[in-house]
Amino acid sequence: MADSRTRKTGVEPQIVDYVLAAGAVAMLAGMLTAIARGYPEWGLLHWPIWAHLATLAIALSLTPIMLVRQRGDLWHRRMGYVWLACMVVTSLVSFLVPPPGTLSPIFILSILTLAISFRVWQTARAHQWKQHRTNVRGIVIGGLLLAGFMTFQFGRLFDRWIHGLAGTTIG
Repeated sequence: MADSRTRKTGVEPQIVDYVLAAGAVAMLAGMLTAIARGYPEWGLLHWPIWAHLATLAIALSLTPIMLVRQRGDLWHRRMGYVWLACMVVTSLVSFLVPPPGTLSPIFILSILTLAISFRVWQTARAHQWKQHRTNVRGIVIGGLLLAGFMTFQFGRLFDRWIHGLAGTTIG
């Protein structure tokens, strides 16, 4: 850990950051478990779903690191650009996942994530770390954890996969 004289005051991780980091780890574990259990149906998924899952996996993997490690250094910025790009691509690709005209309330979170992503980038560039932290936490809560939780709803793909129902028909 860096000497307290060399670190910016106020940017240290707070309890909420550790809770959100744990949530991201749990969501990643659930996602990977569902994907592994859904192996029989992998060939049935079209490319937007795979792109969506890949960018989510990267974002969920980086989230705990970004929330609990030192902030403001070169590695934080580099990982932040990757994380933010993944969140933007995830949000954009989410609109290609369902059949056309079948958007659900979960897409409100995709729209909010896109809007807040710009603010995350803008506040980081302006060194407005309090607003930046608030915006990042908002995306983690809404765009990763809440949206992720909604993907495990009854009858959805991850719900069937997590319960080992891959290859069964939904009646």
